[in-house]
This record gives sequence, structure tokens and C-alpha cells, in this order.
Amino acid sequence: MKDWVLALLVLLPEILIFYRKVIFSPHYVIPWDFRYYHLPLTTFIASSWRAGQFPLWDPYTYCGLPFFANINAQIFYPPTAVTVFFANFFSPDRLTYFMELHLAAHVLLGGVFTFLLLGEIGASRGAALIGATIFQCGPYFASQTQHLGAIDGAAWIPLACWSVVRLAKRPSPRWTGVLALSLALSILAGFPSTGAAAFLCVFVLAAALIVFQKSSLKLLLCCAAASALAALLSAVQLLPTLQASSLSVSKFRGDFRGTSWGVPWQAFASMVWPDFYHVFELNLYKLPWNPTFLYLYCGIPALLFIVVAVVRRSPYVAAFGSLTVVAFFWMMGTHTLPGRLFFPFFFDLVHDSVYVEFTMVVFSLGIAVLAGLGANSLLRRPLLLGAVLVITFLDLMFAGSGKIMNATSVDAEPGISYSQFGGSRELMDWIRQRLYQSSPPARFDLYNDFTGWVTTTPITRLPSANGNDPFALYRLMQVRLLFCNGERWGRFYQVTRPDSPILDLLNVRLLLSMSAVPENLKFVKAVDLPGRAIYENGAPLPRFFLVPNIVRAEDMADAVRQLGSPSFDPAKVAVVEQGTAAHFPDGADAVVRIVEYSPSQVRLQVESIQPRYLVSSEVNYPGWRAFIDGQERPISMTDVAFRGLPVPAGNHEVVFRFWPTILLWSASVSALACLALAWLVFASLWHN
Repeated sequence: MKDWVLALLVLLPEILIFYRKVIFSPHYVIPWDFRYYHLPLTTFIASSWRAGQFPLWDPYTYCGLPFFANINAQIFYPPTAVTVFFANFFSPDRLTYFMELHLAAHVLLGGVFTFLLLGEIGASRGAALIGATIFQCGPYFASQTQHLGAIDGAAWIPLACWSVVRLAKRPSPRWTGVLALSLALSILAGFPSTGAAAFLCVFVLAAALIVFQKSSLKLLLCCAAASALAALLSAVQLLPTLQASSLSVSKFRGDFRGTSWGVPWQAFASMVWPDFYHVFELNLYKLPWNPTFLYLYCGIPALLFIVVAVVRRSPYVAAFGSLTVVAFFWMMGTHTLPGRLFFPFFFDLVHDSVYVEFTMVVFSLGIAVLAGLGANSLLRRPLLLGAVLVITFLDLMFAGSGKIMNATSVDAEPGISYSQFGGSRELMDWIRQRLYQSSPPARFDLYNDFTGWVTTTPITRLPSANGNDPFALYRLMQVRLLFCNGERWGRFYQVTRPDSPILDLLNVRLLLSMSAVPENLKFVKAVDLPGRAIYENGAPLPRFFLVPNIVRAEDMADAVRQLGSPSFDPAKVAVVEQGTAAHFPDGADAVVRIVEYSPSQVRLQVESIQPRYLVSSEVNYPGWRAFIDGQERPISMTDVAFRGLPVPAGNHEVVFRFWPTILLWSASVSALACLALAWLVFASLWHN
């Protein structure tokens, strides 16, 4: 029997049992970020594909957001494409379930690759199955289930380690290519912290194999070549993401760093007592850290096998022990003395885009491999290995399966769907009816309400001027700070000044709140519905309108100052950072009709006796182009963050179209890298 077939026959039932609640019961789903962040992103991909469109631009969030540049969306991650295809083909309404199967399949993939890795370093099949069980049912996958990209990226790390071990034995183009592919997939999976952990794992393991297994220095050259190829393979996502990062609040992550990062020392109590700090009962949990990082339970058998492996000095124990120790200190971050000295410089280097806690995946893998080596050294009889395998799985299953971090009840928390919020259809129907009085619909915002409203807009299709995304565009957030309180690095601000004229500019018709909004002339209470009050603005400006006056701004700061002036009237004045100031004759002769509105293209019919300036509340971003009667015209940065341009008198067709050239260049780089990968992998096969 093929080794991988045996692995599937044993490890697949473990996955089905461990994730039985979300796989077999419609009453449970994966909680938190999976529902309120990853599901909306994948929903937008799925709906775009059904409409025959590529998901380039999200029109529902923040007055528009470059969706293709969001690495968390996994647009260019091949397994996501497969998942969305099958969901769209079989049952679009069950996308959540297909995503849960996608996640479970990746956990299984991580287990199978761990099994093959252990076989490569000399473990018996039974011992390799024990190590694989510890990894796939252990602390990382059990506690971080909500982070889809973190799970997907982690699945490829054992394959990367397997490749490094093969290259340590004999450098070859084929395994260099496999290593490059595994690293590229860990990047494209969409969670930079896990991708960084994969690279750390590869180079630490390679160095350890050179020292302890007497491998050649060529191993580091192979790892460096594979890393470079992985970066090129991932260019289709990396280059747009880097561009978006430079234009978003993510460049200011260091502003809110604080002094404590990493897994705290208290977490290690969970290695013998899983719920020591009540991480499964959040009403009793009292510590200041994220409770999911305080679950490190890898099983009592694993700890015993590690001791055996170390005492008996099993082959490869020194190499993987070194990897585990480095991962231990890395994931601890600033909670150790070396970490307090090193990590401030590291965070500055990576602009705080890497969360060291997620190096837990390498620590968990190291524990699993060491335990597998210990089981191989101690247990020889197949029957005994089988019994210990069952005990190991049951120990991990009872400790971590079906807990609050990997399964939540839909009955207790209905969540948000297209038709209901928290179980209330009346609330969703009322909001949709009010916003869809115009086409495209008006936007909503939040005064004191649940952030899930603005992270799930691709699901509800209720456009918002707000959002909660790490790639929130800096210019748009500067506009929001004119009527919100917050820091420059913030990505989610609730309205604090509902009387601001900027809310008119942003086409905000409704304000949702769980508490009373102070009386003002703009927003009037429209209805009280279960759990919240909704306030309505009777006359927000449309998405596209014409103004007679142009005021020049020297730069963004000057534009923000002018928008914040008490005299600013967005219906009469456009603040423009390019071009010259102008004043056209007044008159109510201007009409803008929206002929077509789609995420990546807007077609307008503009009629005016006098020249006017066309203002939109649609965010401007590199890649947007404008055409008047088929002739391309430059888009000016208008009112700090939005698209605008002068329109001559008469009847004209104005088209805004989004096609970012950076995507063409980055895709070309990745395509060439794919050819290089194919040559590395298949040329050696043909030669053999």
C-alpha cells in the first residue's frame, strides 16, 4: 500500500471526527474571523465569478476598495479557486460549508505531509501516523481555525520541511522546485505571518541539518534559490499588495505596536492542562491576551515521546529540536529577554506586518516530529503503535475538538446573511428598502454598533462608507477623521459628529446605532428595531453630481484642511489637488444619470448647459481611468480621496473603468516563474 494512501485512511477519519460539528451538523460553523472576515471576501469572489467578472474592486466597503490587492482574500490561491468553483456549481447558498470543507482539507494536507516528512527521516509508518496526528489535531489547527489563511498556509510547511530534508540528502532541481512551490503557496494562502513562519522554518532547519547531519552548504543555496522563485511565483499577489500597503493605513502599524507581542509564558500551563485559564469559557477568562494563543496542548503522549527521543538521541532529533527551540523563542516575541532586545528592530524592518505568535505552527510541527521520532524509538510492535495512536488522537480530540475557538452554534449566534442580521429579517428588510431607493443604493454608516455590519457588506450587499480592513486606504480614513475620532493608523472609526456635511458627500443615508444619536439637523430617527435605532438622512448627495466651483489644494493636508472648514459645502465646491481653481456660472441645469454601475465600470450620461466639475464619492486608486465620449481624460484627486474631473458643457457620456496595470505586470512575472518551476520539476523527470 502506498504510504500516502495509508495516511489518508487513518488521518481522514481523524479530521472528520475532530471537525464533526461543522462538517456534519448545520447548527455549527467556524466562528469569529472565519464568519465575519474571510466568508465575506470569498463571497465577493464567488458572486463576481457568477456574474462573469474578475473581482478587482469592492464597491461595498469604504466607498470602494481595491479587492485584488488584498492578500487576505486569496484571489490567486489555487485551492480557493477550486472551492469557489464547486460552491458555485453545486450550491452557491452553501459557500460557508464548502469553505469549511476547504479548511478541513488543508488540516488533513498538513497531517499527510507531516506523515511523509517523518517517513523521510526514518520513522516507521505507525510512528509517523502518531506524529501526523499530533500536528493536525494539535494546538495550532485547533486554536487558529478562525484564520482561514493561517490554516491554509500552515498546511504547506511540512511539505517545505520534507523538501529541505530531501535537498539535504541530495540537491536536485526537482526538490528545489517543490520547495519553491510550497513556499509560494504559503504566501498566496493570504496570511503573511504564516508565510513568514514558513521561510523561517526552512532556513533554520537547513542550517540545523548542515550542522548536525553534516549536509553540504549547497543546501542553503538551494533554499535561497527556492525562496527567490517562490517570491516570483507569488508576484501576482505580492506586488499589488505592496502597492496597496503603501497607500493604506497598514504602513502605520508601528504606531500601535505597544510593548508586548508574542505568546505569553502563561500559555505553557496548557501543555498539561488545556483549559487552565478558561480559554474555552470566555465569560470566565480574565487574562489580557488573545485566548487562542494560550492553547498549546499537544497531548501527554507527545511530551513523553519527546523525552524518549531526546534521551535516546534519535536521528534528526538535534536538527528538529533546534528548529523547535528557535520557534519557541520566536513565537514568544517580547516575552523573553532576547525577544525584548531583538523584536523592536524586527518589527521596524517588516513594518509590523508579521505577528510572531503564529510561529506557533512551527513550534507545533517541531513537537509533532520529535514525538514521532520518540514513538519510533520506543514502540516497535504494530499493535502497540496502533493502540498508542488511538490514545493520542482521543486525548487531543477530547481536549480541543468542538471548542469555542473552532465551532460555534448558529442557533445561539445566527450571524449575518443576505436576508437577516442576528436572526432578524425585519431589520435587514427595512435597511435594504431604504438604501435601495436609489440606484446604485445609498450607503450606511455606524454610530455605535457592531463592526460586523461593515465587514460583511459583500454578503449583505448593503454599501457602507465604513469598513474594518487592514488595507483601509489612508486618504479615505483622513476623510473619515473629519467626522470620527481616532488615530491615523485606525481602520475602523464610528461616526462621532453626525451633523458633518462630509456624510452628505459620502452618500450616507442611514446611521445605525445601539444607543441614541445626539439630536442634529441631518439625521432624524426613522425607526426603532430590535436592539438598535436607525437614523435617516433625508438628502444625502448622490454618488455622482456636478458642482460649479473648483478650489485648488496644494497637497492632501491642505485638502483635508479645506474639507474640515465650517464653510465647506460639498454640493457647491470640489477641492482638487490637480488643475486650477475655477468658477462656472450658477444654475440648476446640470443632470447626471447613471446608465451602468458595476464594480469595475461606471457609465454616466452628463447634461449641462455650462461647464461643470463632476464629483463622485467613489474612492480614487491607481488603475481607475476616465473617458469622456470615448476620449481618455485624467482623473483628479477630488475632496481628498475621490474621483473627479471637469466636464464641458453639453450632453456627454462619461465612463470610469478600473484596470490596474500593476496586475498585468505582476501576472507576467508569475507566469514566467511558473515556466521556470515547470522546467525544474519536469526536466529532471524527463532526464530520468
